[in-house]
Amino acid sequence: MTMLPKHKSSLPLRAPLWLFTVLLILIVFSLYTIIGTIAVIPDYTRLGISLNPLLRIATATAWLILFSLLCGGLALKRRAAFTLIAPVLSAYGLSNIISTWLFAQSDYSRGQLAFAIVATVIALLPIWWIALRRGWLTAISR
Repeated sequence: MTMLPKHKSSLPLRAPLWLFTVLLILIVFSLYTIIGTIAVIPDYTRLGISLNPLLRIATATAWLILFSLLCGGLALKRRAAFTLIAPVLSAYGLSNIISTWLFAQSDYSRGQLAFAIVATVIALLPIWWIALRRGWLTAISR
């Protein structure tokens, strides 16, 4: 007879395949942002875009590194990666909403804000559900 663990945190760590897919898409998107921004740096000043291109490149690079570390940590079944995945993805969503809010100059861009909030919440629901149900966040409370 198999004994079940007393706490969810002692269950074997295993990330669903779709979570790796999400991280890989975010890694590719970060690379695209870096390369695309580098390609149009002269246009930023010419068009008077208020977002500093170097800031955009730096933040995309930071997210690229974070997502890569999380993906590797999940693959290697590191507890820290499982504990941090939902909070880091939430911070990413929040940072995108804040940057949209700060740098939206047109009515069209400002109109996207409500959609971005709803889409972010909907996208984060399954991630938080998995993290809570599988006990991934227990290391935070210890």
